[in-house]
Amino acid sequence: MEESTNPLNKLTSQVENLTVNTQQIFDLLKTTTQQVNNLSGKIDNLSQENEGYFLAIQQDFNKIDERLDKIDSRMDKTDSRMDKTDQRFDRIDKRFDKLDEKIAEINRNLTSMLRKGNDKLVALTNKLSTRKILPATDVTEVLSLEPFPKSV
Repeated sequence: MEESTNPLNKLTSQVENLTVNTQQIFDLLKTTTQQVNNLSGKIDNLSQENEGYFLAIQQDFNKIDERLDKIDSRMDKTDSRMDKTDQRFDRIDKRFDKLDEKIAEINRNLTSMLRKGNDKLVALTNKLSTRKILPATDVTEVLSLEPFPKSV
C-alpha cells in the first residue's frame, strides 16, 4: 500500500506545486495589470496636458496665419499702388522724351538762326570794310566774336 500512496503523494505534491505556481502567476498578472493601468492613466494625463499645449500652439499658428493674411492683403495693395506709380513714371518718361525732342529741335532752329545772323554780320562787316567805312582792326575784332568766330 505504501507503493500506491507514494505516487499519490507525489501527484498531490505536484498539484500543490502547480497550484502555488498558478497562484503566483495570477498574482504577477494582477500586479502587471495594475502597473499597466497606472501607466495608462499617466499616458492619458500626459495626452490631456499635451492636447492643451497643442491647442495653444494651433491657436498661435491661426493668429500668425491671420496676420500673414493681413500682410499679404497690404502687400497686394502696395503692389497695385506701385504698378500705378510705374505707369505714371512711364507717362512722365514719354513726356520727357517729347520735351527732349522739342528742345533739340529748338536748339537746331536757334543755331540755324544764329548762323544766318552771323553770316549777315560777316557780310555786312565785309561790305563796310570794302567801302572803307570800317577799319581792318574793327573788322578783325567783330569777326572774332562768339558764337561763330572767324579769322581774317
